[in-house]
Amino acid sequence: MSPLEQMIQDAKVCNERLYKMEGRVNVHKRRGKLSSNSKPKQTPRSATFGEGWRNSPLTEQEIDDIKYFLSKDWCVGSTAKIVGVSMSTVKKYM
Repeated sequence: MSPLEQMIQDAKVCNERLYKMEGRVNVHKRRGKLSSNSKPKQTPRSATFGEGWRNSPLTEQEIDDIKYFLSKDWCVGSTAKIVGVSMSTVKKYM
């Protein structure tokens, strides 16, 4: 048997084993390719209320606190943590 014929026989054996395993293991992932089912599904971000969201506007005291800490050269992150708002909210008052 020539080397070419031997490689063809080996390839047939490998392909048979891969097709048997296909139900148990995603063959595309092992080969480094993404299958169409491997992408995570995104959740829509249209809701802006509920747990973790602030639904009321800032009070005057909170705005004054933001302005005070920024006037004392505090960074945006520290000011946001102390006042209890997001960094983007603090940046609005810079």
